[in-house]
Amino acid sequence: MLLEDTPLREFLDKNIEKRIAYHNAGLSLEERRLVEDLFRQGVLRIIVTTTTLAAGVNLPVDTVIVADHKRWDTSRKTNIAIGVGEYKNCAGRAGRYGKKQAGTCLLLSEVGGQANILETQYIHGDLPKLESAIPQQPELAKHLLGLVAERLGESKADIVSLFRESFAFRSYYVPGGVESELIKAIESGIDELISLQLVEVKDRKLTATPLGAVCARSGVSVKTFGTLETLVRLAPVDTISAAEIFQGITDVEEMRSLRPFSRTERAGLLSRWITGEGVMDLSGDYSNQYSIGYGRIRDLGEMAEWLLSSAAQIARVLGVLDAAIKRIESLARECHFGVPDELVPLAKLRVLQRSDLMRLLKNSKGIALTDPEKILDADPSQFSGILPHDKVAALKESILRKVGETLNRRKIGHLMRCDKLAAIRPIIQRVYESSAKAFEMALEELLNAALIELSVHRFTRQNTGQPDMELNAAKGTVVMSATASDSDRKPISWDKAREVLGSVGYQGTASNFVVIGKPEFHKVAIENSSEMSRKGERILLLTLDVLVEYCLRKVEGKLSREQLVSLLEDGRGYVDRESLDQAA
Repeated sequence: MLLEDTPLREFLDKNIEKRIAYHNAGLSLEERRLVEDLFRQGVLRIIVTTTTLAAGVNLPVDTVIVADHKRWDTSRKTNIAIGVGEYKNCAGRAGRYGKKQAGTCLLLSEVGGQANILETQYIHGDLPKLESAIPQQPELAKHLLGLVAERLGESKADIVSLFRESFAFRSYYVPGGVESELIKAIESGIDELISLQLVEVKDRKLTATPLGAVCARSGVSVKTFGTLETLVRLAPVDTISAAEIFQGITDVEEMRSLRPFSRTERAGLLSRWITGEGVMDLSGDYSNQYSIGYGRIRDLGEMAEWLLSSAAQIARVLGVLDAAIKRIESLARECHFGVPDELVPLAKLRVLQRSDLMRLLKNSKGIALTDPEKILDADPSQFSGILPHDKVAALKESILRKVGETLNRRKIGHLMRCDKLAAIRPIIQRVYESSAKAFEMALEELLNAALIELSVHRFTRQNTGQPDMELNAAKGTVVMSATASDSDRKPISWDKAREVLGSVGYQGTASNFVVIGKPEFHKVAIENSSEMSRKGERILLLTLDVLVEYCLRKVEGKLSREQLVSLLEDGRGYVDRESLDQAA
């Protein structure tokens, strides 16, 4: 398991022979799983934990010791008694399910006279009544907006009726005699949403505005949404520092739940986290009376990612400059992974620690090894003194696996689309699975298949540099060449793409030169083809899955033959999957 240099790892290194570890909300998901797995395997015999472990984690525990019936409440800044439900959840962990009939739970008291009280309160105490979470949440507007956005209520009366049928209304508002106040709050809340331009009235029906739809999808509170909207509208987000942006998002309601950080501490920690600074340094600098583990830092980063991603969606609706949107999205990714954005593609592979990733970016050799495709082609000597051989091998294998899995996922998706188009399914399967000369033949079969019918001509005998196929189009002939990598996991290099370009040896008037590649093209090939097209040269790189997508849309009636031919004839540079809808 990939585990960062964290306080837990340091603790395990020192105490693993004592067969003891700790488990709390400050650990990352990976750390919690490691502790649980080691305990299940018998490597650990004792886990010191908070009530987090009682929340549904099934471990082979014989004995649970509840050493303290009080816990610290950060909002009240004092110790409070745990609830009966919390205690019984903890006690319920004792007893190996399926192996023992019973387990043992010990509840410790500080003084002898307290034992009877604790026994009555916790061991024989009744569980609290089930309560709705709605009355406990201060912002009713968030629920109202959700109902409007999901079109569950088209008027104030509709929404009031929905609330009348809720568990919260019957168990909390009616017994409390405040149902009339709730109705007034609902009506004024909708008026507030209208004034904030999150809801509008169309044809006498309540409808979420584009901004309102973003707010509802994001899950943030209406107040927080307003803060993010103000940040996007007023700040030159594409030029101000990350620290200033973090100052703008770290005092919202959702962030304040991440105790015990102050706003300044949250902004400062995020600013250091995204630079790749080590967890041990961050934990040491921000831990005072509390232990700030990897999990709490990750929680902060993921919370920031959520807020910034919401801000980016707001920016799109408002028509903010692309540069600002890209800046916000870049920061969101950095907050999630805790590394500079150029390392995010490698971080997504989850095979290297953040410290390893940072050495690929900043090292004594002064070289940056951050591009997955360049890493595949890099000589092993380039990694000397940066990463050990086994980590380099694992990184390259993970990059190759990702490319192969991506192509396979798209193949499966396209074949599923063919369930109602039985005749074309085997053709698409062949084109995905073929290679070498068979790949050209499968492409010819696809492009000439029923309901596609492009009438392409394949050259069965080719001279050096001659293309594989040609298509008669409106402005001339579309010259097509096909190339498949030796492995479905390795991108096609620029040299390989240029080799089959078809511009050499072709006799005739070509309106475009198209290279169809499998699985995908190397970044250098994409950059070079884009640059050539900007200079007016006729060239188009098209990955197989994009071509199959075009063909399926033609079969499904979403594209005409003329539109499909035009895409092949007029396309320039490189068409990726993200621009398919715009291109079509």
